[in-house]
Amino acid sequence: MNRIYNALNKRQGVLPLFLLSIIFIYSTCTLLQNYYNFYFNFVLMAGFLVLTFLEKFILKLKTSKILISFAAAVIIYVVFLFFKGLTSLLTLYISTVWYIFFWSMAAFLVIQNYSKKTVFGFLTVNLIILLISTVVATGVLREYPFASRDLAGAADIYTINNLKSLGAAGYGYIYGSVFLVFGMLRILLFNKNRWRIIKAVIIICVLTTIFLVFKASYSIAIFAMLFFILFALLTFRKKSPVTVPLVLFFFILFLFRIQVLNAFISFGEYFEIEAFTMHAKELLEAITYETYEEDIIRVQIWRKALMEFAAHPIVGGSWNGGHSFILQHMALFGMFSSVVFVFISYVFKIWSKFIDKQDMTITVIAFIFITLFNSYAAGESSAMIFMMLPMMLYCKSDFSFFDSRKNKEAIKI
Repeated sequence: MNRIYNALNKRQGVLPLFLLSIIFIYSTCTLLQNYYNFYFNFVLMAGFLVLTFLEKFILKLKTSKILISFAAAVIIYVVFLFFKGLTSLLTLYISTVWYIFFWSMAAFLVIQNYSKKTVFGFLTVNLIILLISTVVATGVLREYPFASRDLAGAADIYTINNLKSLGAAGYGYIYGSVFLVFGMLRILLFNKNRWRIIKAVIIICVLTTIFLVFKASYSIAIFAMLFFILFALLTFRKKSPVTVPLVLFFFILFLFRIQVLNAFISFGEYFEIEAFTMHAKELLEAITYETYEEDIIRVQIWRKALMEFAAHPIVGGSWNGGHSFILQHMALFGMFSSVVFVFISYVFKIWSKFIDKQDMTITVIAFIFITLFNSYAAGESSAMIFMMLPMMLYCKSDFSFFDSRKNKEAIKI
């Protein structure tokens, strides 16, 4: 009896995982968008952290730097937005760092307190839920080709609510899905376990997610996803250098950008993806004739952000432009925006303790690319990038640092 009791005590209960799944579904399911409330979600998240404390979860990682930088980022947001009369943006900005903090802590806690097999099962269950959302969102795009873009930028609140009720996926869901494609591909290429049913589910998720990203027609998301796919395929062997696929990708993209866009147009016309085809044609026109209005507008916004930062380099100005998470922070918070970037860098630094160096490098590069050229959605994408992705990359191979009985020492940053 004592042996059975001790064996049960070595394993954590399923209640924390169950609650975490509920929070993840509530945060990402496209069919629940009309019912989503930040404050209610905050209560659920805080409840999860309290539960893990009561369950005596062990966090070997020393996260003091993350805690301090997270608190500093919140203070910067509150002080600067208050004195600049932009208190209406407080929830938006604070939620950004809060989501990153929570989902990262959730990932670290689960990885350190459950076996890799349990983590893999947790991933599979949530991927099936995401698969349902992806299929629903793809169906909406078949009926309304511009639904994803309208959901992100439509001025008509009735249209936005209608698309949300149908289950349309916004840009946060799309950009988060791009990172999940990379994680799923790494599991398929490196994980040698014979879980055929689970791998079949992952393959279906990869194909449907790729189709959704193409159909949503976000050009930056598409190129980032192609970059992930190319990297995953060219680094199938563990010793493959990361610089080779990076240089190859950008070199081919630069030399054959016209041919690539023509291929996209042919692909869109063949599968009758109207929005994607039109967007590819506009990109082609922009490259050949430099008349693409959206790109011109974005360049103007980025230039305005840089001018605002140059004029107020210390404390930033009061202009709150979009289309670039990084430049937007620089323009609004000046040099103090580095506090937010340091916080995110500490989160990624902890990843390197249990994630392959190549995967770590490519994830950071893709994250910088997306946040530099587009706004960063803190909701769905944070859950996918900062919880699901590190778990996937942790489970991609047979390597398991936290499950090792030989090394019981705390990890030091």
